[in-house]
Amino acid sequence: IPYCTIITAIGHLYPRLSSVYNYTLILPIATATSERSFSKMKLINNYLRTTLSNENQYQRRTEQ
Repeated sequence: IPYCTIITAIGHLYPRLSSVYNYTLILPIATATSERSFSKMKLINNYLRTTLSNENQYQRRTEQ
């Protein structure tokens, strides 16, 4: 008996259990995607902060 047939049969017998099982499979993927997005945003913010800091330092040197 193929695995997908068993899962389909269980899904018909226990629809709530089937939906919980599906969410359990999807959750790690969704979590990794959001973590990747926040990591990229953190890199961009650090770059912008560093660039801004360098520009401020250059302006301070030229003003003196």
